[in-house]
Amino acid sequence: VSWTAGAGVAFYHDSNVFLTENNEESSGVIIPFVRGNISYAEPNFDVEADLLANYKFFLSSDVPNDANDDEERLFIRARQAGARHNLQLVQIVQVQSDPQNGVVFDRASRVVSNTVPQVAFDISPEFTVEGQANIQVVRFKQDAFADPGDNNMVRGDVSFVYKTAW
Repeated sequence: VSWTAGAGVAFYHDSNVFLTENNEESSGVIIPFVRGNISYAEPNFDVEADLLANYKFFLSSDVPNDANDDEERLFIRARQAGARHNLQLVQIVQVQSDPQNGVVFDRASRVVSNTVPQVAFDISPEFTVEGQANIQVVRFKQDAFADPGDNNMVRGDVSFVYKTAW
């Protein structure tokens, strides 16, 4: 088992959106963040989790307080490998916040979850079957976006692989 933790502060100048109705068009942004990672590994199995959280502070006094917002990202992966198979499950959860439009600065916050299972199984020394899916769920926090903006998406594929001597 190993783990790491870290913290820091990032700064950037944002000139891409109108920040207030007073035609403020740019501001410095300070982003303090924290990060933690833990991993566990054995010869045929490993698990890793990584969390990153940050908060955006706009420096301009004309920017409304609701322009400041937090974001979090969680990544978890588990893998198991055998003589004839490989299994992997990835889970990504993000709490995101973006400006709604370029004139009135208001945020649209949402939770985005991606689950990605993968499997590969050797049928014979020459043939393998592989499968993968991506299951995405989007949920907006504001009622105004909840019904039209919420989204469920499933994508999957199955492949038959022939391995040659080359």
